[in-house]
Amino acid sequence: MIQTSTATTGSSNSFFTFLQVGFGCLVVFLALFWLSLVIWTVRDIRARTQDRVPRILAPVVVAIFFIGGWLVYLVLRPRHRQADLYAQELEETALIAEITTLQTCPRCQTRVEPDFTVCPCCGHELKRPCPRCARLLELGWICCPYCTLPLGAGAMPSSVPGTLVGQGVPGHVETRRQFRG
Repeated sequence: MIQTSTATTGSSNSFFTFLQVGFGCLVVFLALFWLSLVIWTVRDIRARTQDRVPRILAPVVVAIFFIGGWLVYLVLRPRHRQADLYAQELEETALIAEITTLQTCPRCQTRVEPDFTVCPCCGHELKRPCPRCARLLELGWICCPYCTLPLGAGAMPSSVPGTLVGQGVPGHVETRRQFRG
């Protein structure tokens, strides 16, 4: 009988040792999990805001209230990260810049490139080349800003290749193009 009671005491002793080791592992796991939540919160709030109060308050709430504090932080944290907001702002700025540089034909409202001389859809004259330096000029300019050639009241000589030539009908223009191969 002595052996039977010793065997029972030995097995209960190993069971309590197993519980102690298991409880110790659980405590270590929970401590590491708590620490990782606090560190994650610090890193996440730094990526989302520059304000000091939320950057201090969020990790403190998570550190004090553990999982409950972390859930409250998830609900109340800023929606977007600063990098995402910056990228969105950059994209909007690029779109606005593109919209402001877009040109349209005054006659048919077709999108035209800044270096087009005539509208490819309706043939309306958009710009004209300078007779001296051949750079594109706006129709209303009275002199070339590149070579200072006076242009007069906007009339272009008909001898310049690639310009629009009147057909005798006021306001009617025809395109004469030279293709280079």
